[in-house]
Amino acid sequence: MTEFFEELKAEFTGAFTTESRASLLPKMAFVIDSQGASMTHAWLKQLPQIREWLGDRQVKNVESKSMTVLNRLFEATLAMKRTDIEDDMHGLYKPIVGSMGVDGANFPVELCFEALLKGTATTWVDDLAFFSSARVYGENTIDNYGTDALSVTNFNSAIATIGSYLGGQNKPLGVKPFALLYGPALRVTAFEVLRDDFAARTADATGNPQGLNPNKNLIEPIESDMLIDGVTIDGTSYDAANYWFILCQKSGIRGIAYQDRLSAELQTQKWNPDSEFTFDTDEFEIGTRLRGEAFLAIPHLVYGSFAT
Repeated sequence: MTEFFEELKAEFTGAFTTESRASLLPKMAFVIDSQGASMTHAWLKQLPQIREWLGDRQVKNVESKSMTVLNRLFEATLAMKRTDIEDDMHGLYKPIVGSMGVDGANFPVELCFEALLKGTATTWVDDLAFFSSARVYGENTIDNYGTDALSVTNFNSAIATIGSYLGGQNKPLGVKPFALLYGPALRVTAFEVLRDDFAARTADATGNPQGLNPNKNLIEPIESDMLIDGVTIDGTSYDAANYWFILCQKSGIRGIAYQDRLSAELQTQKWNPDSEFTFDTDEFEIGTRLRGEAFLAIPHLVYGSFAT
């Protein structure tokens, strides 16, 4: 039995490692190493900006609140019949355990999308929804919420909005968009926005496409099947097929964060054929376990359009 479990563990680890290398997590979020049950993140409503030193220092006289993010515990459990193992049906379970490794690698990404989809209802440290048109830094509006469908025109408008963000001292925040996040239904439109050679496929009077595409390869397109209609999170269904997000960063900080306490691992508590559980059920159990949480960190680093 021990040898069989080691085979399953190798299958899980191999699938987990391979899938982790291809994971969207490092493409869309910044990962924070967590050492405890929770982490407290202190965010200023406005970030200090450098100015010429004339007279005394100007201390940021703004409200600073903390955001405490609890690490959640997640699991998946598989029951295996003892008779299957006795009859050497190892091939039946190896692909299943490999799939558990794939799921374990992808689950942090799922949590990131959960945070995004909840972002119109989840409040930030200023008690406004994370995605909001009413937020201000000083006297400057930080509008990171939209409802327009993805198109070249609306993408350009969103990029212009992001580029116009000012901080409390009326200085540019220096936000750098790096990715467009969308679902399968928007694949063609995303190609037109970021990959097409031409700005418009409609021919002009001479029969030629109209102009080169200034947005070609501007940022990375990221497609995910988490953005589809009917995605359900905590009992709430989201018709997210037409949602799209522009992800931004500054100095390595991104708007989506994943707090990593413990990566997925394969465990067993009932691998002993003489255990009470196996005696009663004639089964063995193995499972995966991980701890962590995703959250939305800084509003001016994510722009979301919740189009219907």
